Amino acid sequence: MKAFKRVGICFLVTVLLMMGVVAGGTYYYLKEYGYTIYALPKALAVCLGFSDGYTIYDIPESETTVFIGKSRGDYNWFFQSRGYDEVERFGTVAYYKKQDSTKEAYDFAVWSSDDWCWFFRLYRIGKGYRIEDFK
Repeated sequence: MKAFKRVGICFLVTVLLMMGVVAGGTYYYLKEYGYTIYALPKALAVCLGFSDGYTIYDIPESETTVFIGKSRGDYNWFFQSRGYDEVERFGTVAYYKKQDSTKEAYDFAVWSSDDWCWFFRLYRIGKGYRIEDFK
């Protein structure tokens, strides 16, 4: 029984240390990119896979929003599962259109930012869309 208790405590301490490292690393990069501790819970939700992303702020003059998303740099899998196809890509900018759309132009574009770390990446999405509109 003592050995079981000791293994359980070691496992719990290891998990807590890992969570501390992830939270500390995420906060370090959030702070480096100019965000406060208030963004940490949502950034951790993205990092740990509980959320696909969340909007941090809007840029009204250009109808663009900035959101924190997964660090892999490509959201094609996300938008395809919501009924949008990638119609064109120029570097880090991907253009998407609804799968059953008959119009020529794209519906919106997503830019992958160079501001990224192992835990998350910053993205911009255009034409007045927000990442929450796709959930």
